[in-house]
Amino acid sequence: MATLAAATRSGQATLLRHAEAVQAVCFLPRVAQKASDTGATGDGAQEGAAEPERVVTGDAAGTLRVWDTYTRRATLTQEAAHDGEFGVLYVTALDVSEPSSNAEDANTSTGDTRQTLVLSQGRDGKVRAWTAQSLEPRWTAQTSSFGFCLLSASDVRFACPKGEDGKLALWNLSTGDLEEEISSEAILRDYMDRGALPRDVSQRDASLGLCMSLCFQDRVLFALFECGSLGIYELEKKAWAVEVCLHALSREVPIAMSIVSAGAGKPHKYLGAAVGADSEFAPFIVDLTKRKAKCVDRRAPLRESGPTSASRQGASGIAVRADLDLVAVGCWDGSVRAYQWSSLSSRGVLHQHKGAIRAVSFSCGDPAVLAAASEDGNVSLVTNYPHACSSFGVE
Repeated sequence: MATLAAATRSGQATLLRHAEAVQAVCFLPRVAQKASDTGATGDGAQEGAAEPERVVTGDAAGTLRVWDTYTRRATLTQEAAHDGEFGVLYVTALDVSEPSSNAEDANTSTGDTRQTLVLSQGRDGKVRAWTAQSLEPRWTAQTSSFGFCLLSASDVRFACPKGEDGKLALWNLSTGDLEEEISSEAILRDYMDRGALPRDVSQRDASLGLCMSLCFQDRVLFALFECGSLGIYELEKKAWAVEVCLHALSREVPIAMSIVSAGAGKPHKYLGAAVGADSEFAPFIVDLTKRKAKCVDRRAPLRESGPTSASRQGASGIAVRADLDLVAVGCWDGSVRAYQWSSLSSRGVLHQHKGAIRAVSFSCGDPAVLAAASEDGNVSLVTNYPHACSSFGVE
């Protein structure tokens, strides 16, 4: 598998090929990978070999696949996972605690077992849960979310829009049952009180618009709206932290964001970045302990490699690596661009794809693997630099 620096210079990366446009990608947690490797045979079962990463993808035909990155073969396939012409919009995989009926498998302190679920979301208004080891269906939630806002999940629940009026909903991750509905009126009032409305919009007609992106971190739900406002909902208080809201986060309609915790010793502090229809991505910092949030003054341009039309400027995929050192952006021009968080300097550009990048994802390994899903039907895989490494290839 090529490194990002080598792929930047050569334009080559490991590819996983779909017949349809690939719209979603994520890595399986290591727990699920070990379980699925039990009894494995063939190319991926070499004794003593490094454990390969497993990747989950979803395409425009509604097909889910689990891939072995060592053999570059699909080990599990679930066709028609979602109905409709838009197929699978999003996939994520996470470990959840569930009551165990088998005492040998249960955690001795809690009586629970750790299970890995794959969640898939489609434009058919449904979210479905699958077992990571076999892609067997667990439950289906009818969310009535027919837009392009992607769900976000914690270890106990997931969130997605409900309707088109900015309302959100929380769903139980174990059962798929609706738990809570959240109104965004408090954010709208703050939006109006701060005078953040565009000049051509009256208070009577004011609206946050659609919810465009969601992100769970700890017990906090971040929601990015069409108007560019970032709302922060604290689950323990069941209220929006309106004093910490950010408005006009992006100049154009935002499409996606990624947020990570600032790390040990910095509780309730988060770093994030948003991308959308403009030609740059917007970093921001949220500190709930100090009840402050701010946009970073510097913004990283999503530079084009040559003369292109303005319609190809923009991005729909972004991921911040867990160590806070690297940000990957999947652009509409088919490039994948990596930036250092602290300086926003370019760390490499991958020109592998002929179609727009729909999603990017980091693995948790060291060195991490970066996956990018494209409308050209391919998923590119490049290894990132080790977390302790300071030497990068540049554009």
